[in-house]
Amino acid sequence: MARLRPIAMLPELLRNFFKKPNTVKYPFEKLTPPKDFRGKMVWEPEKCTGCLACVRDCPTGVIDINRAAPDVRKFNATYRMYLCIFCGQCVDSCPVDCIHWTSNFELAGSKDAMTIHYDCSPEVIEQARKLAAEKAAAAAAQKKSEPPAPADKPAV
Repeated sequence: MARLRPIAMLPELLRNFFKKPNTVKYPFEKLTPPKDFRGKMVWEPEKCTGCLACVRDCPTGVIDINRAAPDVRKFNATYRMYLCIFCGQCVDSCPVDCIHWTSNFELAGSKDAMTIHYDCSPEVIEQARKLAAEKAAAAAAQKKSEPPAPADKPAV
């Protein structure tokens, strides 16, 4: 059995005694995460087209997206952070970039605290309905103002 010689650690102890520490006092001193850090996910409902690419590509089933109302293209999403493995598949697969990462990494909490609901407000749904009605009225008005296409005369 090898004997532990305390004097053997003395050079290492003296070398590190006057060096700056490699760690920070975390709760009191916070470091900024790197640029591409995968922290808390944020979903922007106004950009979402409802393609569900993020739902299909998520390996752990973290995201659920549902229509907010049957007659408009507005969506509600549920993001269960407690299941997320922060792989980034949802962010990479979104064609309109409505999902992105933040630098927030302090995510500890209960299941309820770590379940985020992004719900469309009734005002947003009503605004989408008005916009759809205006577009339909403009399309109908344009169709009425166009002269009818000439019909081919039947051959005699």
